[in-house]
Amino acid sequence: MKFHYKPKEAIVQNIKQKQTGAISRHLVCVFDNNGELETEDPRIIHILQTKIPECTWEGELVKPEEVKEILSDDEIRKLAKEKGISHWHNKSIKRLKAELEEL
Repeated sequence: MKFHYKPKEAIVQNIKQKQTGAISRHLVCVFDNNGELETEDPRIIHILQTKIPECTWEGELVKPEEVKEILSDDEIRKLAKEKGISHWHNKSIKRLKAELEEL
């Protein structure tokens, strides 16, 4: 899939751990001199499509089911609700991920 954004722009993801409050930074991708990036990695595609509103692309949206391992807790709960998992608001994220895998 091909994405368009600012030339030479680096996309960095900050992840905050809820228990410790520690923040870790991860480089997701870097756009080339023309502001283009080609990738087939569903995790990068999901981040660019959902977290960078100015980014444009050619192709379809990635389904959240394809990138469960990088979804935030809120996104996992939303997906569980959409899939009809009972008590999605009370279950742990680990258990919700397991139930989503079973579907």
